[in-house]
Amino acid sequence: MNSLGETDAFSPVNIAKAFVAGFVSVLVFQFGLAALLHLAGLIANAPYAMRPVPPFGVPQTLSSAFWGGLWGIVFLGVLRGRAGSSYWLTAALFGGIVVSAVALLIVGPIKGRPFAAGWNMRTWLTLFVLHGAFGLGAALMLRVLKVGGRAR
Repeated sequence: MNSLGETDAFSPVNIAKAFVAGFVSVLVFQFGLAALLHLAGLIANAPYAMRPVPPFGVPQTLSSAFWGGLWGIVFLGVLRGRAGSSYWLTAALFGGIVVSAVALLIVGPIKGRPFAAGWNMRTWLTLFVLHGAFGLGAALMLRVLKVGGRAR
């Protein structure tokens, strides 16, 4: 804490809270929306899969939530200094575009899936919507957890 009563945005406490924000956002917002879309017959895969994933054999849901936690830390930097509609729009678009792009262009091929989901626009739209929900959820959780401060 400095003389103005502000904390460093990237203090260990804020980083831990940002990780929790991202972790929870995957489980509640992203997977919650995925559950609704699955129940409506709009997506095939049900969320909350517990099948083990390599290399450590942890359940898929926990693996996804862990990666969401790491993205939560990224969101700490991306959303720093934003307020009002800019905060929420940035969260939704960063989640929808950037997180989806990483999934489509990097993670998918590493896991043996077609590059860019084989250019299937339905998959792109689904990921954009689900990761946009993740971004909004992470932004909300950052607010709920009172993550803030200023960058040095």
